[in-house]
Amino acid sequence: MWTVKEYVMPKSIEEACNALNERKGNCILGGGIWTQMSGRHICKAIDLSKLQLNYIDELEDSVRIGSNCTLRELETNRMISEIYGEYFQNCFKGIAGVQFRNMVTVGGSICGCYGFSDITASFLCLDAKLSFYKHGITALSFFINNKQSFKKDILLYAELPKKRNIAQYASFRANFNDIPIINTAVSVDRGQYRIVIGARPGIAQLAEKASLAAGEGVLPETAAMEAVEEMTFGSNMRGSKEYRKSLAEMLICDCIRKIAVDERVL
Repeated sequence: MWTVKEYVMPKSIEEACNALNERKGNCILGGGIWTQMSGRHICKAIDLSKLQLNYIDELEDSVRIGSNCTLRELETNRMISEIYGEYFQNCFKGIAGVQFRNMVTVGGSICGCYGFSDITASFLCLDAKLSFYKHGITALSFFINNKQSFKKDILLYAELPKKRNIAQYASFRANFNDIPIINTAVSVDRGQYRIVIGARPGIAQLAEKASLAAGEGVLPETAAMEAVEEMTFGSNMRGSKEYRKSLAEMLICDCIRKIAVDERVL
């Protein structure tokens, strides 16, 4: 069970950042779902609802997604579907139910750095950039590897490149709407691949060597095998590391094959 001593709704980013940095026990609330599940004790819960960060804007070369945008808003946005096809629908369909996705925010999912996060894996595969109040713009990959440096900062928005991206997302769950045992994502833009594996059970990471190999035209089976070999897998109550490796290899291979079909259609 979680407890909150004080609850505030700042009227500006500066006010929210000051509240966050007042003391160690203060935190940004986001959608509140994962915070509630953690059972932590919060001195001051900071709600960003009044800061108008729940937007999805199309720019000339990118799509900007406010940190307070919910997964459901992203999932049902027509412009997102026109640019990225069914990529995000495939990503989100296994995340609990619609009511749950109506509350979970993009910012809360990314900043929580959860190993099982579907949103982190899907955004990393598209080479997302993040904009923070104090740190400015940084790559999602850099944030993942340096997350401790951002603990007292506030995510304003995530930005996805609007390229000729063809992307596939796949995950495996023991039961529908359960936390994934493994999740994978593959994208290609002008011959450059990005292969991502998450829920290993660690946070999503880019398989750099395998991505290069896929771009050089190796067989999907070879690229998938190289991807799992360069990653570290672990065991927990949801599955063994050997099981995760086997699933990841199968899902990546399938994603690459589907991408090859999509490219031929285009």
